[in-house]
Amino acid sequence: MEVFAKIHPSEINANQFFDTQVIIRIKNDKKEQFWYKGEITLPNLLSLTPDQTLSKAKIRFGILKAEGETEKYIKVYGSKYTDASGYSIALNVYEYDKDGAVSDRKTSSVELQCKPAMSQTIS
Repeated sequence: MEVFAKIHPSEINANQFFDTQVIIRIKNDKKEQFWYKGEITLPNLLSLTPDQTLSKAKIRFGILKAEGETEKYIKVYGSKYTDASGYSIALNVYEYDKDGAVSDRKTSSVELQCKPAMSQTIS
């Protein structure tokens, strides 16, 4: 199993409402099919919903045939309280075999950069 993750856009303005997408691509590099699911964990000040605080979620990628791949897009939201800083978003992806047992697990993370807005940098 191969896991690729990126954020688009990867750099956003801090201290204002924003949304960005975490793009997760899973590739089954084996000769048989597997079922995939994952978990995403956000740090404080980021959320998976625009109007509440939600920092953890499960992701279902589904069944991938031999040497197949799939991609999921997860929206991440920030607010006026999101400081100018780097935020590490953690990902865990699980591969289940035909018996329903976890046959592989990959851990990954992706970095979101929040920069000061132009109006905040002028003195």
